[in-house]
Amino acid sequence: LASDPRQPELIFQLAHCEMRAGHAHDARETLAKLLGIDPTNEQAIDLLCDLCEQETPKDDIGKSPLYALIEKFPKVTSLHSVGIKLCRRLEDRSYRLMHLEEIKRRAKPSGDQFFIEYGAMLRDNHRFEEAFAVANDALATYPNTIDLLRLRGSLYITFGEHEKALADAYRVYELAPENHQAYFAIGLIKMLRSDCTDGFEEFAGLRNRSFEVHKLAPAIPEWKGEDIAGKHLVYWANEGIGDIIMYASFLPHLLQRNVRISGAVPEKLSLLLSRSFPEIPLMPMLTAGVMEYAKTRGDAFSTISQFVPLLLPSYTPAQHMPYLKADEKKTAALREKYQRMFGDKKRIGISWFTKNQDSASRRNIPLAEWAPLFALPNVQFVSLQYGDHAKEIAQADARFPGKLYVDEPVDADEDI
Repeated sequence: LASDPRQPELIFQLAHCEMRAGHAHDARETLAKLLGIDPTNEQAIDLLCDLCEQETPKDDIGKSPLYALIEKFPKVTSLHSVGIKLCRRLEDRSYRLMHLEEIKRRAKPSGDQFFIEYGAMLRDNHRFEEAFAVANDALATYPNTIDLLRLRGSLYITFGEHEKALADAYRVYELAPENHQAYFAIGLIKMLRSDCTDGFEEFAGLRNRSFEVHKLAPAIPEWKGEDIAGKHLVYWANEGIGDIIMYASFLPHLLQRNVRISGAVPEKLSLLLSRSFPEIPLMPMLTAGVMEYAKTRGDAFSTISQFVPLLLPSYTPAQHMPYLKADEKKTAALREKYQRMFGDKKRIGISWFTKNQDSASRRNIPLAEWAPLFALPNVQFVSLQYGDHAKEIAQADARFPGKLYVDEPVDADEDI
């Protein structure tokens, strides 16, 4: 290298030697120099990302050694590609956007994948109009890119322009008729624009996706909504925790119709649902075991999401009695504890963050934006948020001491 410093393979070997000798700082600088010579070297990008991740605090990505490298080698644009990979791994959206903007400013990127990610990060950072402009402009060049259409469609929903969102959803389905998520998106938008009176047929995309993903092959008939009073229905709790809890609101209706029910549910919901519906036996979501159980004991099979198109046209859960039952002992203990701590203050539980890529931009509310509410007198907020948000909570506490209480013994993730 002393005689010819521009030899990518030798530079990569040197970085490996430095890394194995315990000289991580030198290895990172060597890889940065390599990316200055060979900016598309994926091996170097991946290795540098690994080295930076090892010393990056998960709650403060700004302290990553990567940013010292960017400062030292400002002309090496590929360091921002390392940053994007690092941010993906650590699920950080704000720094990821910063890297994308720097690449756009300095490298004039092309290709639909860059604009998909750039637009999504603008959206997830609540810069909706800019995200829409990026998606719309990119679609002029790449009109048949499904992810760009989905991105623009999600922004139309954010703006409340459901007819335009529906047009994009139909276009996605036209391009990918085998995509069950695209079919479901049509149903969801129809439900949004019709106050849940339309879109039931397409909503079945959730059912179709679950059958494909989990390779469900029940040996008994699938329930189609017919009267099954006195018969045994086995349901599979497809979709996420929040959706399953919503769809469980149809169970009282089925029980009132004299349907015997068994369910396969995620373990973290089993205590809540067994307490709320003691007459419904539950089992783990093990495909082979559930299918064997259904075959030997059931009369009909359904995914829990299918309760929506099959029952919602004739049943409105919100008009009936509450269906979830809390643990009375735990409830009483927490109530007594909070009464002792907070007196007569109104206690309000809050959560503010989801990892769901499709809806994060519409649902995430950074704690900094809660300031007008935290300033209210005689109110105590209690965190119901799961995941590691220590840095954000500490910043809120510095500004509004004690206003947001985090009850450490309560596991909001595993103990639903």
